[in-house]
Amino acid sequence: MTSISTVTGITLHGTAIAINGRAALLTGTSGSGKSDLALRCLAMPALPGVPALPGVPALPGVPALPGVPALPGVPALPGVPALPGVPALPGVPGVPDRFELVADDQVLVTRDGCDLILSAPGAIAGKLEVRGVGIVDLPVSRTSRLCLVAELVDADTPIERLPERFETRNILGVLVPVMQVKPFEASTPAKLAVALRL
Repeated sequence: MTSISTVTGITLHGTAIAINGRAALLTGTSGSGKSDLALRCLAMPALPGVPALPGVPALPGVPALPGVPALPGVPALPGVPALPGVPALPGVPGVPDRFELVADDQVLVTRDGCDLILSAPGAIAGKLEVRGVGIVDLPVSRTSRLCLVAELVDADTPIERLPERFETRNILGVLVPVMQVKPFEASTPAKLAVALRL
């Protein structure tokens, strides 16, 4: 994860998305799938009681799966089937909102007390690279608090199934949890949504 220092903070190479102001910073090498993963997070179906996000179309060819049970307090996500023999998780808070884009490719990071605040450089605010389509304009979360670094790894990298705790990364003197994710797994957007609520 490369960075450029500024007077007030740093600029990191990565893509940031957020739910209700809680942001995940997607990091990885060029071409690892950061923008693609962000697009799929943004295009997750609207949850009950939450209006669709303007300008973010549903993903073609991804039908909703009927009969998917919900976790207690968490609306079911179409397209994410329950695993046989895996009980519902107690104590998982509700999911009140959808992902929003914070910044793509370059992310401004400033420190505010014990918090790290993410935003987009003005020239690229609200813009997302969609490979094969071009640069598209999307609604944007102007500022969000960094809660998670999602480190993109390739499909062959083993990921601990039940980690006791996340590793951390020091950014401007603040330790941020780091979660490894495989960007092209179907469940990765849902995993990020859950992780941002821990």
